[in-house]
Parts: sequence; C-alpha cells; structure tokens
Amino acid sequence: MFMVYLGLLLFLIVGVLSVYIGAVALRKSGQSLHQSLAQHSSYVRYMQDKHELNRFGYAQQLTRYAGAFSAFGASFSTLSVLGGALFILGPAVAAGGPAIVGIGWPLLALFAIATSCSLAMLASAFPLAGGCYHWAAACGGRRLAAMAGWLHLCGYILLTVVTNLFCADWINEMVGRLLGFDSTGWSLGGIALLMFLTQAAACAKGATSLGRIWSAMTWLHALFVLGLVASLITLSWPGIFPLELLYDTAGIAPASSDSSLPFIVGLLLLQRLFVGSDAAAQLAEETVDPKINVPWSIYLSVVYVFIFGFVMFVVLLLHFPLGAAGYGSYGVLSIWIMDSWMGWGKALLWCLSPIIVLICWSSGLGAMNTGARMLFAMARDEAVPVSKWLSHISERYRAPVGSVVCTALAAIVIAAVVLSSGWRGSGEGLAVQLMLAVIIAIQLACAIPIALKIRARRQGIITAALIGPWQLGKLSPVMDAVSLVWFIASTGGALWLLNGSMLAAACLIFIAFIVYVEATFNNMKLKGTLRTRDTIAFTRMKMDEMIRIERKFPQQ
Repeated sequence: MFMVYLGLLLFLIVGVLSVYIGAVALRKSGQSLHQSLAQHSSYVRYMQDKHELNRFGYAQQLTRYAGAFSAFGASFSTLSVLGGALFILGPAVAAGGPAIVGIGWPLLALFAIATSCSLAMLASAFPLAGGCYHWAAACGGRRLAAMAGWLHLCGYILLTVVTNLFCADWINEMVGRLLGFDSTGWSLGGIALLMFLTQAAACAKGATSLGRIWSAMTWLHALFVLGLVASLITLSWPGIFPLELLYDTAGIAPASSDSSLPFIVGLLLLQRLFVGSDAAAQLAEETVDPKINVPWSIYLSVVYVFIFGFVMFVVLLLHFPLGAAGYGSYGVLSIWIMDSWMGWGKALLWCLSPIIVLICWSSGLGAMNTGARMLFAMARDEAVPVSKWLSHISERYRAPVGSVVCTALAAIVIAAVVLSSGWRGSGEGLAVQLMLAVIIAIQLACAIPIALKIRARRQGIITAALIGPWQLGKLSPVMDAVSLVWFIASTGGALWLLNGSMLAAACLIFIAFIVYVEATFNNMKLKGTLRTRDTIAFTRMKMDEMIRIERKFPQQ
C-alpha cells in the first residue's frame, strides 16, 4: 500500500501545483498594464487586438472570431484524451506496465505543466500565428527561428498523419465488424483520404467555422469521457484488479505479454498526449484578446488532459480483463473496448462510433490547422518557397487556403508512403517510430525559443517587449529551465529509440533544412526586425500599407 499512497500523493502534488500556478498567473495578469476590455463592445476589443498586431508589423487579415473557449478547444482537441485511450494507452502500458499510468502519467504531467507555462508566457508576449517561429525571432535567433518554424511545421504534418491513420484504422476495423466484411488496405486508405480532405476543407473555411467546431468538440469530448468512465464504474465497480496494480513496477502480466519493451517507450508514447498544447498559439491572430486567452488555453488544456486522462486511464486498466481469452496483452486494449461496446448491442455501437470519429477527426483537424498556420506565418516573411501563394489570404474565407492545401497534400503523400511501407507494427513498428519523430520535431521547435529566452535573461537583455501579461514572476526562470531540460532529455530519449532508417531520414531532413535556411536567410523579411524597449516589429511595413491591406478584409 505504500506505493499506492505515494502514487496518489504524487497525483495530488501535481494537482495542487497546477492550481497554485494558475493562481499566480491570474494575479500577475491582473497586476499587468494589459486591459482585456471584456466589458466593451466587440468592435472596441477588435481594434485593441488589431493595433497590437500592427505593432508587430502585420496587417489584420484573418478574422478574429475565436473566443477563449474556442482557443482552448483547439489545444484540448489536438491533445485528445479519447484518442490516447483508444490508440496509445494500450501500446504504452504494454511497453512499460501499468505503473506507466500510476507513476509515469503524473510525472509526465509535472513536466508538461512546466513546459506549458513557458510556452504560455511566450504566447502572451507574442500572440502571432507563427508561434515558436516568432518567439525565437523575438528572443534574438533569426536563423534558429526559421529552423524552429520548419521543425514545427514538419512535426505537425507528421502528427496529422499519425492521428488520421490511427483513427482511419479504427474506423476500418469497426465498420468491418458492424457490416461483416474483411477490412483491407484500400478501405483504410480511402477512409484516411476522406479525413484529410474534410479537415482541409474545414481549415480553409477560417476561424468562424473552426471556432464553432472546436467549441462543440470540446464539450462532446469531455461529456463522452465522463460518460465512459461513469458507465464502467456503474456497471462493474470496483473492477477486476485492485488499485495496487497501477503502482506495481513489476506489473501483472502473463508471460506472453509484450511487456519486455523498455519503460521509456511507454513514457514517450504517453507523452504524445501532452504534445500539441501550443495549437492555440497558431490561432493567436484569430483569437479575441490573445495575450490572455491564448496562454490560458495552452496551460489549461494540459491541466485538463492530465486530470481527465488519469481518471479515464485508471478506470480502463482496472476493468481490462488481462489474461482472459483473447486479451493476453495490454496492446489489445482498444480491441477490448470495441468488444465491450459490441456486447452492449450494435445499436449503441452505431451511436457511439460517430461520436468517437468526430472527436478523433477534430484532433487531426487541430494538427493540420496548426501546421497550415505555421506555413502561412513563415511564407508571410518569405521564409519558404512560393511564399506569395502560400501567404495569400482568401477574401471569401479569410484563411490561407494555399498553405492549407500545401499542408494537406504533404500529409496525404506521407500517409500514402506510410501505408505502402506497412502501418502499425509491434514494438519497433512504424507507428511507434512516427510518434517518436513527432515528439522530436515539435519539442525541438519549442525548445529553441525557450533556450534563446534563457540566454537573453543570462545576458541581461530581457526587455518589456519579451514579457506579456500572462507571467509567473520569480517562477518564470524556474519553469523555463525545467522546460528546456525536459525537452532535451525527452528528445534525446526519442532519438535513441529511433531505428537506423528513421534516424538517417531525420538527419538528412535536418541537414536539408539547415542548407535551405542558410541559402535563403538574406532574402527573409525577418532580417528587418525592429526593436525598441517596449516593442518588437517583425517587418518594416508602414501603417498606411497595413490599412490598405486591411480594407480588403473588413472584420465587422
């Protein structure tokens, strides 16, 4: 029982720490000079946000529609607790044992909360669609900013591919069971293609449609998770196994289990559920009062994923009939979930399946939209090829349609290559390798601006321009240091677990990025960054030019 009490104490400590950090951030934002103007009209709030964007050197072209809940929904949907339970929890526990949830999940959440704080502080200071690309540039690393942008873009394209292929695989299997036919690779590819195309269409519709989708999906996501947990507790509490299972490092697994995989694989697989919290940052130019709403969305999405995920994962593991016929490994957890719903009747399954599909689809939508907005932000600074087309904003949809199309096509091509190479192996399978690549790319992209900020602090050049209203005061350097150490350590672990071919491909792509950045650096508009003590402008665009552009995109 000692390990049980220790594990629950760890969960409680992380929960209390998250509340304390939230209270500090709330107090600091209240003490800042920033005024949210929430009591004023939408036009007044829009003008405030537009002038903030103009100070950074950009015209307001995207529609400011997303509110606080929509921005939160973008990050929360991209993280996706339900998708984690269906597609990642089983392989993670098979690799690391049940203790990966009881002990590993709170530890992961502890570091994820620290990293979300660092990202939230940067997002509060620079609420721009480029996210880590602009953050790195503001902290003094112009070349590294371009590298961060490319890594972030590639990471989210891969995340879109992995999310959609997991979901399409599940749909393929579920439809095959319901209709009684054998699923094939062609049907899997067709379902995945349909998901990519519908997500691209939703991204191209702009913030108005996206805000409504993510608001609805967030409520649906939370209610479904709570309903699933409540149904399991009501029908079969206290479950098959005692709570001690989650804190037994030896685990309870038969000899046929694939629990021989290293514990670190399980941790890194579960860490995927904390990768994507910065999705709200790419909506900054479409969010009302982004200096407050975006950082809170980044932070709270991680906290709620921690709480919802812990409760859901614990209930699932305690009820999973490990060792029963057909369930000899935690790797078949998703199959048990499907079998359980089949046992409740096909009618119920027909009702539940569309909800699951919508929730997982919205997760892929968040990843695709994040990648498209990053591509748009870089194209606007001429940091990518064919920048004029990629940075064009549709006057009808108020969205960077060219960037959306390019991101979707890249994801489709990669998905086709992945499917032709063999999808979903065990242990060192392609699915695991792709998730490791996602973690490496996105975490490196986020680590670059944090490292540059730490360097600026050590050199004593932190100015008012680098500090937003969402701050943690004396805790800020601690959070940045912990975040950087965690990003380096976890990225190193993921690199160590990559197989030879994937590692070689990653190295070649990284070298190509470096060569391209160096070749195009002198032509980037970003080299014209203007700095004062209170502001940082990323372009030399004049106000009259901004007004001329903004006349094409009336907001009211």
